[in-house]
Amino acid sequence: LKRAFRTVARVLGGELNYRQTVVLASSIRDSSSVSITAEGGSVEIVCDESLVHARLTELPSPFRHPLEVPGAIESDEFGWTLSATPTDSPTPPLRSALSTSIDAAAIRGPLYFRGFEPGDAMRPIGFPHRRKISDLMTEAKMTAALRARLPVVCDLQGPMWVPGLCLDGRARPEVGSGQFIELQLTELAASARHNVRETTGSSET
Repeated sequence: LKRAFRTVARVLGGELNYRQTVVLASSIRDSSSVSITAEGGSVEIVCDESLVHARLTELPSPFRHPLEVPGAIESDEFGWTLSATPTDSPTPPLRSALSTSIDAAAIRGPLYFRGFEPGDAMRPIGFPHRRKISDLMTEAKMTAALRARLPVVCDLQGPMWVPGLCLDGRARPEVGSGQFIELQLTELAASARHNVRETTGSSET
């Protein structure tokens, strides 16, 4: 069964890793629903209680943007606002949260955000080893559409935070360690105008 899933993905130009095939096979056995996006993001396999669908997905153009502190980026196209604010009171890290605090001393170079890329990895808080972000997304049952619109906050060393998914252990906020930055992803209203707006400091609204 796992080989069949890999074959289907390859026919459409995608590649499933071992963990993804296990999740799909378990979904068939348990009659549960799951959506898996193959490496590269162009092939999605969806299992529900009665059918298995394999389809090509239309991916948005790659995006990357600096994240000023303090500042905020609002994207009507993807439906969120991402903000970064200095704080003296860090928020305890929670994997599924849409806000977190990072230790400012852990940042290497300027902060920026971009879309998820195959091969992205980090050592999330609560895990002893590095994990591929694609595997964490699979375990969280994130759809291809959600993966495509989710920002990945990075520095020069790589991914630091994926909202609602994981925070890198190197960015863990420790009380008494100094300055912190509060990151928050906020959902926008349903309207989509396909643009990105930026605000920095306290003088703009």
